Amino acid sequence: MAELGYAGYEASSPVWIFAPRGTPQAIVNKLSEAVVRQAQSQGFKELCLNQGLEVDIQNAATAKAAGPAELEKWRKLMSVAGAKVE
Repeated sequence: MAELGYAGYEASSPVWIFAPRGTPQAIVNKLSEAVVRQAQSQGFKELCLNQGLEVDIQNAATAKAAGPAELEKWRKLMSVAGAKVE
């Protein structure tokens, strides 16, 4: 990103899985554990590696806590880049 004139930014994008609002925390935790377990499997790691992806597996609580900062990062970049919704 720095080479494009956007110092202080990284070109990374999270892939998150969402549950409907109001889903009981016990179910969210169970889904999170299952997704993390599968994402740590050798097959998934090889799939990502073959596509040139670096994977940072996070549980639901960590991803939720990162959400506001992630949104702000992309909002700021879109503003700096002059991107507009059409």
